[in-house]
Amino acid sequence: VHDDKHAIQIQVAAMKAMAEFVNRQAGGPGKGWMQIVYSPEEARKVVAENKLAVILGVEVDSLGNWHKVEDLDKLTEGNLEVARGVIGRELDWLYDQGIRQITPIHLINNAFGGTAIYLRFLETVNMFITGERWELEDAFETGVRYRVDYDGDDIVDEVERAVAVSGHRVKKMQRRTLVDHIPGIRDLFDAQQAPDLPGGHANVRGLNAYGVILLEEMMARGMIIDIDHMSEKSTDTALGLAEKNSYPVMCSHCWFRDLLYSADTEFDNVKHELYGTSDVHKVAHEAGKRGDQIERVGKLGGIVAPILNQGDIAGLRRGIPALAHKVPEPSAGSSTSWAQAYLYAVAKTGGKGVAIGSDINGAAGLPGPRFGPFASYGVNEDPRRIADRKGEIERQTNGVAYTEPLSDYRWFRFESSLEGGYTDEEEDIWQAIAQYVAGYNPWIHRHPSNDLPEASLKQMFERLKIVHEEGFVDNVCQGLWAADLRIHVDADQVDDWPVEQRAAYYARRGMVELGQRDHARVVDLIGKIRAIWDKWQEMSGDNQPLERCKAGPRRDYDINLDGMAHYGMMPDFLQDLRNDGLTAEDLIPLFRSAYDYINMWDNCEKRAGEVKQSLQMS
Repeated sequence: VHDDKHAIQIQVAAMKAMAEFVNRQAGGPGKGWMQIVYSPEEARKVVAENKLAVILGVEVDSLGNWHKVEDLDKLTEGNLEVARGVIGRELDWLYDQGIRQITPIHLINNAFGGTAIYLRFLETVNMFITGERWELEDAFETGVRYRVDYDGDDIVDEVERAVAVSGHRVKKMQRRTLVDHIPGIRDLFDAQQAPDLPGGHANVRGLNAYGVILLEEMMARGMIIDIDHMSEKSTDTALGLAEKNSYPVMCSHCWFRDLLYSADTEFDNVKHELYGTSDVHKVAHEAGKRGDQIERVGKLGGIVAPILNQGDIAGLRRGIPALAHKVPEPSAGSSTSWAQAYLYAVAKTGGKGVAIGSDINGAAGLPGPRFGPFASYGVNEDPRRIADRKGEIERQTNGVAYTEPLSDYRWFRFESSLEGGYTDEEEDIWQAIAQYVAGYNPWIHRHPSNDLPEASLKQMFERLKIVHEEGFVDNVCQGLWAADLRIHVDADQVDDWPVEQRAAYYARRGMVELGQRDHARVVDLIGKIRAIWDKWQEMSGDNQPLERCKAGPRRDYDINLDGMAHYGMMPDFLQDLRNDGLTAEDLIPLFRSAYDYINMWDNCEKRAGEVKQSLQMS
């Protein structure tokens, strides 16, 4: 059976099995480095033992497998008291499973209320599960600028990609044919010209009566309520209910509307100069919480956790200009985006209850790098922002220093910079410098077989491209090594070298008077190699060097070039925040956030009795 309830059972069982495995490895129950905890007291005890306290939470589209309001209507015959009992029993089942935190609404509308609308592709999911399209309203006055009618030209391509990822074999077909073969998509495709609605588009649905009951019953059990993914109306109702009961809530992985791109006029993806972006996904949407909503969470004693991958944002220069100097040189999609979101959250909450919301689950990404071919990658597919990318890259300084030089110089770190970044030739120069830094010398070494992608059909073209460029890369590397030998090389001897080798040699040794052969080409390459060499030196910043994370005999990680590639690079990410401009004092709320979370949980449990009593009296 494939449904949300079974998914919860399977994943909770897997988490418990993992904890048991860790315990066995450490010598028995309670001895492992991670422990699942079921109360604030247990959490404090585990943390005091310097172990990881894990709280189980649920974030599914259809809690209780109730997809629509009609599902609960049918089950309860519309009787809200019966519904309270049905919903309460579902919560009791979840509680018995060990669940203590719940996100009531996820990516689609469900039986409890409306979802935040920010990505039209998700309307296809809504249709698959509920059979309904979204109903929209104009939320321009509350800062929403996202428009569904400018988000949908590639929707069928997205569906095709989703079907392919799911493992279904789909033969190549015409766009119209694909639409005809996917149930529910025909209606969406035919209605792709979005509703004739001005302003900014948001979900007309808020929390319904069942949603209110769900939150009240969660409060009566002391469970943690996560209001992320709720529509603007759902969020406001949830906050009002929480305030009525003095009950803290949280945003576990959020964006902020004030930091997204916006303007005082309606968004138009053709005339977008006032917005600074041509990408409708970057403009202010209702999934980005309003500033006053974040302030209300803070006053309740809740938790606000900016999602790690903030992407390409307008940032503090729009949200809180007075703080923009704290992160002086943003780089789209990197740690600088999260740093700005964090500072915003701290300002709005008064410096308490601000955490990290990683949300790494296969769909959400992670912060990208500030250096190398993938720097400022967040501007891609945004024609308005492409022109800004190279400037952002060139202004980055003070990268994260490591105790040892990079050793893995292979292609995947230096490919596909795409528009606005480095050219193919500049990518090859980056790789040549990496080879040199790693100690690979083409004068005396031969490339091992795994320097190239596997000889598979899937990677054939990538392999041929790398083989084609390998000579250029090695020649630049040889020029760097020749310059490093500190021995006399006759000019006539250098003149016999390939152009790129000569350029690398002169870039490192210093300019000399060049002959006429390939003069302009050598001078051009010298400038490129020097610029990239200087940028490489800037990657080694002023921090106490970190130990590199490694995987296997060759693969090493560098946040400067790779971004935050996995969970194990959290220390690298935190260091990059410091190197971006955040001080130790700035980060105090973050390092106190686990303490604040447990206090919030404690307050939830303390409020539960009064909420339960109030419900019984009403």
